[in-house]
Amino acid sequence: DWPKPCASVRATCLDCCQFLVRAFGTIFLGGLSMAAVAAAAQRPSARSRLRAAAGCFGLGAAGAVVVRSGLGSADGGAAAHVPAPGGSAGPSTAIPEPPRGVNQRLAYQTPVVVSTLVVIGLLPARSRHRRLLRCLRRASTTSALVPCSVAPQALAVVHGVDLHPVALRRGRQAQDDILLVRCRLKGERHWRMLDLRRDGHGYWANACGVEESRITLRKNDAELAAEWLPVSISAQTPISECAPSWPEDVHEALTPWPLKGCGTIVFDAQYFLESACELLAGGQGPLLFPGGAEQLALPSMFAGKALQQALSGTSMGLAELFLHGVDDSKQRGGFAEDKHCKDILYEDLLDASEAVSTGLVDLTRARLVGTRRTCRMSEWPYGFLHIPRTWAHGVVLRDLEPLGEAELAGCRRGDVVIAANGQPTFDAPAQEAAAAVELPRNLALEVQQPVLEGPFYLRDASVRAIGELAGVDAEEAVLELVPRLSQLLAERGGDGGNRNSLSEEDGERALWREEQPSVFAGDGGSASQLHADTEPRVQFCHVLHGIKLFAIEHDPRASGALDCASAEVSFPVDLPLAEDQGARWLASPGVSVAACRAGDLLCFWGGDQHCGANALGVGPCVALFHAYEWPLQRDNDDGAADGVT
Repeated sequence: DWPKPCASVRATCLDCCQFLVRAFGTIFLGGLSMAAVAAAAQRPSARSRLRAAAGCFGLGAAGAVVVRSGLGSADGGAAAHVPAPGGSAGPSTAIPEPPRGVNQRLAYQTPVVVSTLVVIGLLPARSRHRRLLRCLRRASTTSALVPCSVAPQALAVVHGVDLHPVALRRGRQAQDDILLVRCRLKGERHWRMLDLRRDGHGYWANACGVEESRITLRKNDAELAAEWLPVSISAQTPISECAPSWPEDVHEALTPWPLKGCGTIVFDAQYFLESACELLAGGQGPLLFPGGAEQLALPSMFAGKALQQALSGTSMGLAELFLHGVDDSKQRGGFAEDKHCKDILYEDLLDASEAVSTGLVDLTRARLVGTRRTCRMSEWPYGFLHIPRTWAHGVVLRDLEPLGEAELAGCRRGDVVIAANGQPTFDAPAQEAAAAVELPRNLALEVQQPVLEGPFYLRDASVRAIGELAGVDAEEAVLELVPRLSQLLAERGGDGGNRNSLSEEDGERALWREEQPSVFAGDGGSASQLHADTEPRVQFCHVLHGIKLFAIEHDPRASGALDCASAEVSFPVDLPLAEDQGARWLASPGVSVAACRAGDLLCFWGGDQHCGANALGVGPCVALFHAYEWPLQRDNDDGAADGVT
């Protein structure tokens, strides 16, 4: 009813109002979304929060499109031309104009809804909020929501059924494997746990639903492994090249799944936290969590990336890196070959590296050089610290007290004790050799300095080794690993009253054997001795660099148990294995073998016989080990194995 002279004013006012609503709506959504991104980057698990905030931003962009198109043209009857979301320079899309009332509701309600979602994304990281964040991230790429995992893997949709992988429980034979998935039928709101088994055609299938409809994954194991396992540089190296001396049966069993024999491969973080204790019971084999460091947002993920960056481009072995430092030793060319230490005295390495002096070096392949010396000491204490020469034999003088009895008698750091008062100690069992050098008076030691040869292996070292290889920041991150994992198990492992979790039991806090993890670092070809822990505990292994092949004997009756009491038994990947001993034992159904790559988390029961071998072709293997101790074992710790005399 306005006069005609005011018609232009009316049209101008409508255009201005429409422009202001569009502009402020877009700025409001974009600003809150960017604030979510900035806040997410400062949270403890910055990467996962950043992805969630990115999902919010995607919804915000979609909401901005609705706001822009919601009011339509001034006359209310034309179609709105909206550019493609994301700002791409594609052709415009004509969207028919809905009724006026719907337009107004979309225009004014969309900013409120999206803003509410963004605000919820910034709330504390409790279980329900984490699940909502996962839903938001998934909403930007697919309409199916997975409300059960810390970091969801690929989602398979089969004939209207949503499937989310949880775990693969491996048996002695392939037909005994069970694939655990979370299933949601079309039209259902709740997820259910489903067991899939291999059918006659090799596909995973099972019955599900009210009508017992058949669900079949029309993909082979290689395709499923490519979707569900994390992609890494080391994953591109075939196992046959990593362990050329191991049996072909083991190579085939580790492809495509990185676990041979009984055990569990976990894909879901929440399932790992809730079921780790139950899955690690005796006789069930190891628990392998590929990409577990990233899914659990553990500090070891940062340490692994720092180590990968520090060691990239160097072709030297670990002994040379510890001797000269990473920066001085770097050479371009990658890890085309596994370089072994050459003409490095153990004494020089102990003097140059603080990390090496805190651990034990395997001198199985070392060569003795120089003149054999006889050092006579009469007064106790003699002032030296001794460790085993190999995993279970001999004795070596690792540290000397300045101006102590041993140093004044002519002993040097790193000396191998050949005999003590005429008693041979070079190949004697470690306990007998240690007793021979701990006589209270008149001790005469025959010693000689070793030269490191073959692949270098450092075990039970302090986290200072990570600092020397990857920097102080990586070392500090490793120091936070055990407290962080303990917090996760305490907060989330007991969700739903699950009493099989490694969190709290009967109100008593779980006890960790070490507050700091131990570092195991070895060149390709090095290997540890087959043994079982004298005080069994749950062992956690975090691989930071390279590939570690780990064998666990879960059933001695089915493996033909090896006699490890009289001789050291190991399975290096660069030396031929005895057909009647090593090869047959590794391929037996009573032995599980896990191929652990950088970023993977391996758990196993220390009471089972186990050993490790560092793979070839991917550079040195660096891993962290720490143990979880049951409350009833709290008073059974007898201290360290090192002897101080």
